[in-house]
Amino acid sequence: MNIQPQAIVETGALSGKLNEDGDVLMFFGVPYAAPPVGALRWRPPQPARPWEGVRDARFRASANMHRRPSLKTFYGREFDQLEYPRSEDCLYLNIWAPLPREGEQYPAALYFHGGDSHANKAVFDGEGFAKNGVILITVGFRCGVFAGLCHRELSLESERETGHYTSGNYGLLDQIAAVKWARRNIRAFGGDPDRVSVFGQSAGATAVQRLITTPLLKGSLFAAVMQSAGGMDPRYMTAEATLEQSEAFGGKVLESLGVSSIEEARALPAETILNGVEAGPETSMAHLSPKPDGYTLLHTPDTAGYLGEYPANIPVIIGTTKHEGFAYGTYDSVTEDTLRQYLRRGFGDAWEDYWQAAGVKDDSTAQKVRRQDSGDVKMAACYSWVRRQNLLGRPAPYVYLFTKEAPGPEGAGAFHSGEHAYVFQSMDKVPWRPYNDSDRALSQAMSRYWANFFKTGDPNGAGLPVWEPTRDMERDPWIMELGCRLGMVRPPQTRVSDFIQRFVLDFCSSKNP
Repeated sequence: MNIQPQAIVETGALSGKLNEDGDVLMFFGVPYAAPPVGALRWRPPQPARPWEGVRDARFRASANMHRRPSLKTFYGREFDQLEYPRSEDCLYLNIWAPLPREGEQYPAALYFHGGDSHANKAVFDGEGFAKNGVILITVGFRCGVFAGLCHRELSLESERETGHYTSGNYGLLDQIAAVKWARRNIRAFGGDPDRVSVFGQSAGATAVQRLITTPLLKGSLFAAVMQSAGGMDPRYMTAEATLEQSEAFGGKVLESLGVSSIEEARALPAETILNGVEAGPETSMAHLSPKPDGYTLLHTPDTAGYLGEYPANIPVIIGTTKHEGFAYGTYDSVTEDTLRQYLRRGFGDAWEDYWQAAGVKDDSTAQKVRRQDSGDVKMAACYSWVRRQNLLGRPAPYVYLFTKEAPGPEGAGAFHSGEHAYVFQSMDKVPWRPYNDSDRALSQAMSRYWANFFKTGDPNGAGLPVWEPTRDMERDPWIMELGCRLGMVRPPQTRVSDFIQRFVLDFCSSKNP
């Protein structure tokens, strides 16, 4: 259809497009903040600039600065066959809204992607999801060193400009700005500002956990979904660094880039910075992740989870996939020695307890243990968080385990990120994977669960198996299985998962006596 729907937001008029079925309005590349370039690099997001006339919102904007995975890798083939230009100028929204109905206001859900990703991926297409009666918004935000660089110069600059000595929380501030924009403007798309929810996967789920605890969004959110992260993750706990330590790391970053001041660093091309800063997962978690500063955040995610520091009126869905680590690559090079080093970094002196629980006997079992580690860790992070909320008398979360193994020859199982096409109902946008009728039926059910949740705070609805909240994860645990079977089941428990849950709760208890 050639009809071009229009919407008027606080900065001007938008012209979007209608989907082929004529029942979803689409507005892409909608700015929610000013481009964070030049002097605005490593500064909080600033208001989007107004425009004159009608802005063309039929096309997606640039993706954030991120490292593109090789198409030779599993994740490159799975999610990056369509490329978008990269740019620091990335603070844009893609919006899918059901066709307006007189007298009806739709709930809205903002989606936050995971690490080394972006909001324009085909699998995040929201057309199918919007047909459930929910406005879906994918959010572009700064990532990596552009989002999280700490440096004493930046902290002093912030203190002068805002009264808060802090740096490195720029990506989180982008996400907060996107939520606030949605609250202010969602009526332009037929939305209800009192039903604005957030959901995310992997690093995006950890972002959601921060969004429901930041004082800057107090009273702003309706519901939250955390997929394959969030909770109380031991890897974040043991990798945490102070602002002072991360400022020192930022100094080394500038040295590696051949500059000696933030002014000089702001003058560098974005590609130079992206290619010049090597930061693995542990370094990123330690130094490039948001930090409690008494302003943006009061606590780390694990401490917030342990203390139950999020509003009681925000219902939560949280869960994982069954085979979180199966698609990360080959584990053939893992040996007893490399596994031992890996566990020491993650669990310190308690690594031997993990080793004993896993029953490592030789290199072969070490490889199997390492392959299963991500699943054990994420399940334990989720289940220990739920146990803690139960103990504190917090509202019982809805907990799931996604078990549907991906169709195709790779044997990746229910891999990390494998639920995307099911939740978004976007299987037709990723035709390289041979989804079948059973996959589509599961997608319809999952998408409806998520949509119901964003409408009412309860995933249940007509024609769906009942999903009970998990009220006693420690003594009588029940969770929803989302796979070939749909229904409440006992969560899988392994000796390793049990150990990690004990480790997490003991670690948090020692930090918060």
